[in-house]
Amino acid sequence: MLASMETTACSQESGLWLASLRSLSFHQSDATSCISFHPFDLPGDLVANDSAVPPRTPRRRFLLHERAVQGAGPEQIRQALWRVGWPQWSLRVVPSGEIFGGAFRLLEFDQHRPLVYVDGHFVGLFLESADDVLASYLSSHEISPFAR
Repeated sequence: MLASMETTACSQESGLWLASLRSLSFHQSDATSCISFHPFDLPGDLVANDSAVPPRTPRRRFLLHERAVQGAGPEQIRQALWRVGWPQWSLRVVPSGEIFGGAFRLLEFDQHRPLVYVDGHFVGLFLESADDVLASYLSSHEISPFAR
């Protein structure tokens, strides 16, 4: 599953993999759904300047913390709302009084086990152990009721 370009195993036994943005794009394009939480800024794929719809768009659910939305400029908000108009994408905002962990993306696939991407300051990390995937799945369900 994780044999894409620029994905390097940290430890096959631990289920941790270093990841570049290129490898994230590779796995995201293969996913059937993606739930992501962004506490500090809007994700790049939500505010990219291109107006073309990707050839294969998985179901996406963006959970954005209110501070991420407040820090965005008017053009970024316009782009985000335009993209959320795509049939399979949704956006929910978590009020500023609620605090959860850092950013993550939970990717689900038809042919493979789920995979979690955790964004780091310099490099991302893929998590594929059942415990890590379950923790992210539970986090997304814990965050969702607070989102408007």
